[in-house]
Amino acid sequence: MQNQVNAADGRTAGGIGQTRELPAMLSVDDVGALLACSPRHVYRLADMERIPRPVKLGALVRWSRASIETWIAQGCSSEFISADALAKLPKNSAALVSQAIQLFRFYENKTGLTFSPIFVPLLGPLDRCAQDMVFDRLVHDIPKKEQEQEDHFNPYMRIKDKKRASYLFENAKRIQKLLVYNAAIMPIGVLRFCLEYAESPADGIGGVFASIRKNFTDLRRNGLSALVDDVYSFRNTCVAHQEKELTELELARGALKKWVDLVVHLEALFVSA
Repeated sequence: MQNQVNAADGRTAGGIGQTRELPAMLSVDDVGALLACSPRHVYRLADMERIPRPVKLGALVRWSRASIETWIAQGCSSEFISADALAKLPKNSAALVSQAIQLFRFYENKTGLTFSPIFVPLLGPLDRCAQDMVFDRLVHDIPKKEQEQEDHFNPYMRIKDKKRASYLFENAKRIQKLLVYNAAIMPIGVLRFCLEYAESPADGIGGVFASIRKNFTDLRRNGLSALVDDVYSFRNTCVAHQEKELTELELARGALKKWVDLVVHLEALFVSA
């Protein structure tokens, strides 16, 4: 009779009436029993960082039972995020990432369903990270005096293109709502604008626009702008407004990878800032 596994209480059964308590530190055979795979495959997964990292105890290689059981409970989420990256996320963000992945696992073998709901758990972490990043990078340049503050968010623009000027003015007001009134409208969109503007050709505009160029320079040409733009566009098209029904499995899979990558990237940037 093949081993049966109960990861909830950490026990294995090797036959009728045969049980044993798994130790706090698991051998490769223990991990293989929990995952129903060979020891060789366990090592292969570890080399690819698709399971929690083991620790070396002299010549022994062992895995924390708690980390393996947590990883299993979170849906063995290595396709979308490594175990180490998941562990580094704040607890709430990690839980919501795991929830989104579990929803994907539930939906992927169903037919006639739209995949839009799997992205809903990630809306909060993305907007929170975006708002925190914009606030942290721009708030220190806001003048204290009321008139100077108004000029900061409505600087003189020597731009002939009225459409461009209107676009900049509208985004300055959105940034003001986020920084001054704590009333951000879609913070991921505000972050998208800041990244886009920081990479645009110099135009000599002062105020909040000069602040954006100064404080977002380090993020230029690192791929973050393109990732944010992809997530923002997908959100508007397939999640928030659902202009396009999301029924393609591989499209949802690829998009979820980008959303999870962006959560990881933004959390890491905010911690290191």
